[in-house]
Amino acid sequence: MPLNRKIKSFPFPIIIGVLLVFSGSIVFAQKRLPRFDDYPVTQIYSGKVAPLKLTNSQEPERERFQWAMENSKVDYAGHYIVHTWICGSECVAGVAIDAKTGRVSPWWEVRLNYRTEKPVDYKVNSSLIILSGCRGDQKSEMHYYRIRKGRFVHLRSVPTKLRSEPDCS
Repeated sequence: MPLNRKIKSFPFPIIIGVLLVFSGSIVFAQKRLPRFDDYPVTQIYSGKVAPLKLTNSQEPERERFQWAMENSKVDYAGHYIVHTWICGSECVAGVAIDAKTGRVSPWWEVRLNYRTEKPVDYKVNSSLIILSGCRGDQKSEMHYYRIRKGRFVHLRSVPTKLRSEPDCS
């Protein structure tokens, strides 16, 4: 069979179509923001809350964390209690307290924007948490994190279009 005939019968349109669909999926996946159902948690802890286990740097906040554990229920990532507090005129700080172990996550590295409807958004059945505010000296953005082994892992940040931005300096 001549080479010309082999090339003519080769299914180029099908291969090109598959490549276009595949490359479009990659672009879509890169642009799509993380969603709660991308980070599912299937077991929700309902046992007794463990006693606090604080590091030396967290010890001055013992009363604040103890209050949160006594007055809140598991509300994040299956076994965490999210606790936030105002830390200045344009600042809301927060942690996640592990109800199973009593350990407290490091403070968020984001100065939350209290001017938004939900400066912190999370669900009991997902390890994703969305924070609106400033990381370092950057402008206010939406920051997507997930909690892994008691630490927040940054996934992605995207600009926000707010009428009034917090001071990030």
